[in-house]
Amino acid sequence: MGAAALTNSSPAVEPAVIITDGPGIPPDDLPRIFDPLFTTKPVGQGTGLGLAVVHGLVSQVGGAIEIICDGGAHFDILLPIVEGTAGLQNERDPNGADSSDR
Repeated sequence: MGAAALTNSSPAVEPAVIITDGPGIPPDDLPRIFDPLFTTKPVGQGTGLGLAVVHGLVSQVGGAIEIICDGGAHFDILLPIVEGTAGLQNERDPNGADSSDR
C-alpha cells in the first residue's frame, strides 16, 4: 500500500508503542488520517478524533508517528529520550503512597 510519517525534528527518539492491526489504510486516506473529524466509518459509528488526539499529544512532546501500510496498518509511536530519567521511579513514602497521592 504505502507509508506515511509524521515527524518532528527531535535529537533522539525511541519506539514507545508499536501497533499492528487492521486491514490497512487506503493510500488516498493516508494524508488525512490525522485530521480531526476524519473517519471512514458510517455516520454515528466514529467521531474521527482518536488519531487526531494521538497526533496532538505525540507532537506536543516532540515525538513522531510512523505508519507503514503493507497489507495492514503498522504504527510506530516514537517519543523523545529525556536525559536524566533512566530508571526514574515514583517517589514513595513509607506508607506506600506515591507523590501524586499527597
